[in-house]
Amino acid sequence: MTFAFLRAKSRQVEALRAAWNDAQLDFDIAAVPGQEARQRGRKRTFRDPGTELAVLEGRREVALALKSRPGWTSVYTLNPVLPAAFLRALARHAGAHLYHDRDDTLYASRSFLTLAADAAGRRRLQLPRRCDVFDPFTGERLWRGVTQFRHEVQAKETVIGRLT
Repeated sequence: MTFAFLRAKSRQVEALRAAWNDAQLDFDIAAVPGQEARQRGRKRTFRDPGTELAVLEGRREVALALKSRPGWTSVYTLNPVLPAAFLRALARHAGAHLYHDRDDTLYASRSFLTLAADAAGRRRLQLPRRCDVFDPFTGERLWRGVTQFRHEVQAKETVIGRLT
């Protein structure tokens, strides 16, 4: 079985081989088999066998696996929609900046930060650099030279800040 996303990510077999450090790998044998198939040796695996984290109940397909290499980690998941907490854990593991540690919807760019609160309460937002934060509608400076700030929100409230 060859996955379409694999072909899209690695359009040339040389890129696929380099990514997985396997000179004999090709698209015809590229699959993520379950433990039983690995033991039979019928397909190659994209991860070290010890990194298999989850298998579908009653089936052989791998649901979640990690493969670490120097400087990067590949994550395979059968689930196209992952929980926000899991994505945050992956981002934290990768060393990415995390603005917020809750499941609120958050959009950020170099110039703007938008938070759509799922519930009422105090939020602590961490910025990737020291910034002044302004209300984008009134121009009022809300915080000066901060790397983090706290803000009280109502349930379903959306807050937008302009960062400079």
